[in-house]
Amino acid sequence: MYKCKICGKASPSPLLPCPSCAKSEKALEIVKEIYEALEKIERKSCGKCNLCSNKCDLKNGERGLCKLRYAENGKLKSLVSEEIALLHAYEDPLPTNFREQI
Repeated sequence: MYKCKICGKASPSPLLPCPSCAKSEKALEIVKEIYEALEKIERKSCGKCNLCSNKCDLKNGERGLCKLRYAENGKLKSLVSEEIALLHAYEDPLPTNFREQI
């Protein structure tokens, strides 16, 4: 359990006050501070990429883990489109993935 930021008693959340303090004026101030902080975080993000399974949350100047999408001037941009595709392949150096024919 966590401690309430108002009274110091047990609280179910590290950010929010305990149930007995939840209706107090101080609790309302704490919740407002949390929402303001979340809005600042959300504003910095240009969006979540969905090109691969990493689902990167990109900010201006960042490139996703797969390097196919990047954020620029508050928008997500991509190196691939309906007309352009990228293909990647590799040869597995371990011979465990195929059987030798007899």
